[in-house]
This record gives sequence, structure tokens and C-alpha cells, in this order.
Amino acid sequence: MVIHTGGVTRRSMEIAELLPSYISWSEVNDFSHKTNTRKRKFKLRYFVSLLSKKLGFVVFPERNSDFTKIKFWTISSRGHYSYISFSENTINMIFKIITKSGPKSKNYENIVHYRLGDLLSVGKGFVEPYNLLQLTDSIGVKKWHVLTDSPDMAQKMFNDLSRRILINEILKLPPVLLIKAGVQSRIFVGTTSKLSIWICVFRIYLDSGVTFMPKSLRVNLVQLFEGQTPKNLDFY
Repeated sequence: MVIHTGGVTRRSMEIAELLPSYISWSEVNDFSHKTNTRKRKFKLRYFVSLLSKKLGFVVFPERNSDFTKIKFWTISSRGHYSYISFSENTINMIFKIITKSGPKSKNYENIVHYRLGDLLSVGKGFVEPYNLLQLTDSIGVKKWHVLTDSPDMAQKMFNDLSRRILINEILKLPPVLLIKAGVQSRIFVGTTSKLSIWICVFRIYLDSGVTFMPKSLRVNLVQLFEGQTPKNLDFY
């Protein structure tokens, strides 16, 4: 398995401890701020990319049905898993592996997972604090734990809301520990992070409690749950 750091934001290998011992992996550090912010102006490159996709040399599977497009002459398959549904047995198997890995997490009753990190440099992709405040007001819960990759920045962003929302702690947890805590909580508020999506999926299948996710992910998540909105999932 080869992990590339390149993308709109830097990608890092965070599941090495979950992989079976017979799977080896390496990391290619190909992330660059320069190459990811400039506009693609090369018409020839665009044409070659389009032709490769048309001929099936490059495939971008985004849904389960797209895997049939992968042929023996395909040299690259690059898709995204967030639209691909898994069976309940697979979800349970993955979560069992996670629960056996690393230390146990504390039980935080009400959690907001607030992904910031390099999204701040991109200037988009994170949920505004005021949107979270509107949600907490509507459900009548004021005491929260915030799990984030950027505690200092999250603290500044939530300071203006301190009179209306009580943050017990703002914590930075490793991804696996964050998933455990998120699944165990009574109420979980996710953002647009892929970790939030995984926590949401685990919570739905394990019937953990009520989960709130951004409206921008509604189509994505409803598709994962076979076109139905689960009773313990709501959107804000």
C-alpha cells in the first residue's frame, strides 16, 4: 500500500496500527502548497487526462457500481470512499478492529468534532461556530466537549460564544481515539471531516445515539444508508 500526502490538504497515514501485519506500506511525500493552489492552465494536460479517463486507463470510482469500470488495462484507479456503502457486517468488523487498538477513550457525554487544521489555510471546508451555536440552542444542550485538531484556534473561535455555550474541554485526540470517543457519546455533532463521516456511520449501525451532521453532507450520507435517513440522524 502506497500512501500519497498530496491533495488539496496534506494527507497522512493514520491507520497503520489497524492494518494486518501482512500488509506493508510506504509514504510518498508529494504534497505542495504551490502545486495545489495554482490554476491548471495546460490544455494538453487536460486533454490527456480526459482521453485517459475516456479510454479507461484512469478510473475514478465514487460509488459501488463504478468498480465495474475498472478493466485489465486500467493503470490508475483513484476514487473517494465517502459515497461507497459498506455492509453492516463490514462496518462492525472495522469497528471491532478499532476498539481493540490503542487505549480506551473517556466517556464524553456531548461532543462536537470540529475539524480545522489546514482547512484554515485553504479558507473553506469548516463549519462556522455560529452554525454550531444555532444547533446547540435548538436542541437545548449547553455543555459540550470539543474534539479538534486545532485546540488554540478552536478556543479563539468559540470565545465569542462563551455566554451561550459551555465548553467543558477542547481536546486534540489521535484519530482512532477520537473515533472511539465520538461513537460512545450521547450526542455527537460532526462537521465536514471524513472522520466525522466515519463516526456517523459507526453510530448509525451501532445505534449509539443521536447524531447531527451538516446539511451539505445530506445527499452523501443518505446514499450511504440506502436512500433512507436513519431515525437517529439529523442535519443542521
